[in-house]
Amino acid sequence: ITQSINHTFANPDLSGATTLTFDGFNASLGTLTNVQLVMTVTETLNDLAINTKTSAQSVGNPTALTAIAVTTLTGPSGLNATATLVTDGYTGSIAAAASKFSPTVTVVGTKSITGATFTGATTSVASYIGGASSVSLTLTNDSNQGGTVNSGVFTGNSGSAYVVAELRYTYSTPEIPPTSDVPEPAGITLLGAALTALGTIRRRRSKTAAL
Repeated sequence: ITQSINHTFANPDLSGATTLTFDGFNASLGTLTNVQLVMTVTETLNDLAINTKTSAQSVGNPTALTAIAVTTLTGPSGLNATATLVTDGYTGSIAAAASKFSPTVTVVGTKSITGATFTGATTSVASYIGGASSVSLTLTNDSNQGGTVNSGVFTGNSGSAYVVAELRYTYSTPEIPPTSDVPEPAGITLLGAALTALGTIRRRRSKTAAL
């Protein structure tokens, strides 16, 4: 059994959290044996350097500029799937601001993934047995950036993230005993009575014909 929910992180810096609600497993179907998370992520992460000075500035020395975004889907019993996106390190210069009131924003690194799949599974299934909308999973996206910059230069990030979250139940069904073609005792008794009656009728007919 597979359930699916789609979510787009609306904040331009990719931060945010939301609760996704799924139906619990219906125990009348059988015995739940395994629960799996499948998180499919399409995401773009941009590493930004913001210069408020009216002269070009060197950045990334000694520590290169990088940005990181971590998307996590978690559920009961320690179930989780995690996707991590990191831009390549940047060391170089960024353009001057037109004025101190009009900073220059430079994209110094970009990293993207499209339809990448991340999974998690658990056999501790008790928390997933229940009725409609009884299972809650938490989907989060945290991002940050770092590296060496001069005074008046700041770092940031932007991008987009779209997630398809799936919750999959694996279960076993009880075995049904095979049916037997051997007639039941009551059926045998009725069949014997019918044959006896048929034999009696035939004997009566024979005696009638002889007279």
